[in-house]
Amino acid sequence: MASSTDVYVFGDRSTPVLDKLQALLRVKDNALLTSFLGEAFLAVRREIVSLSSIERKSIPEAESLSLLLEGVRKSEPHAALDSTFVCIYEIGYYIDYLGRSDKQHPSSLPSFLLGICTGSIAAAAVSCAKDVFEISKLGVEAATVAFRMGLHVRRRAENLGYSTPLSWSMILSSNQEELVSVSLQEFSKDKSLTSSTRPYISAIGPGFTTISGPPSILESLKALDSFSGKRLYPAPIYGPYHNSLAYSESSLEHALTSILEDVEFLKNKMLVPIISCTSGSRLDQFSFGGLLKNVLSNTLSQQIHIDLITDTLLKTVFNTNTTLILVNTQMIVSNLTN
Repeated sequence: MASSTDVYVFGDRSTPVLDKLQALLRVKDNALLTSFLGEAFLAVRREIVSLSSIERKSIPEAESLSLLLEGVRKSEPHAALDSTFVCIYEIGYYIDYLGRSDKQHPSSLPSFLLGICTGSIAAAAVSCAKDVFEISKLGVEAATVAFRMGLHVRRRAENLGYSTPLSWSMILSSNQEELVSVSLQEFSKDKSLTSSTRPYISAIGPGFTTISGPPSILESLKALDSFSGKRLYPAPIYGPYHNSLAYSESSLEHALTSILEDVEFLKNKMLVPIISCTSGSRLDQFSFGGLLKNVLSNTLSQQIHIDLITDTLLKTVFNTNTTLILVNTQMIVSNLTN
């Protein structure tokens, strides 16, 4: 008889969460969920209050998470809030899912977590929580980390002269990574672009390649002969993520140290393995602090490899009755079924 395995997939910022997060706020029969959402908002508000008056102007004033969501709908996208809402929603969804199902945490069955980009921060909190009550506590810390990471990316975009939130990524309907890479290198050389302004490949998967870079550069790329006839879709990503060109070892370490300053529960150990979205490898020996460093480093400076994730998942679930629990994504399912 085949064994059973649960795989929880935490998605990225490409899937909107505002409506779904607002729906979680309307759940009235889960006290732990209500407490988590309230504490997460207070943590985010502390981060907002600590900003300069100039930076606070770009964030709607609000006295509750619900009001903040409403304010965001009427304002321009903000990378820090985008990341935070994804993280809060996904952890909230997980808490609500446990309350509505017969699942336990940690599971009595073999289980794995997969976090794509920002979703890996939420997955890290779930992985290192020893019970459902601690998920809420680590979830609040994860929301803080997600806010700081998004703010870091927003500041990098502004430093490059892009204060208006425009898309930094477009999805190309082609998986010819080598040809795309050569085209980007030639384009960057012809335009004499610096390392911080060069377009780059941020994600690879079956049938698609995601190209990222400053919005004006992406607009210029559309005219290249090498992309003629191919479908290009803008993605709701508002800053330079997954960019190895943008960081030296020391600058990346400085960013991680700043983002994780005063974060609690960093010594908690992983209880549920995570599949890396950049290498496809299984992670199971980190502390919460080490895991956050790993996923932040990946999110800021490493390519996403859906192809490697798919290979690992197929090997992991081979000869098992596998249940995929999708937390804010459809991407993995479409790739597993192709």
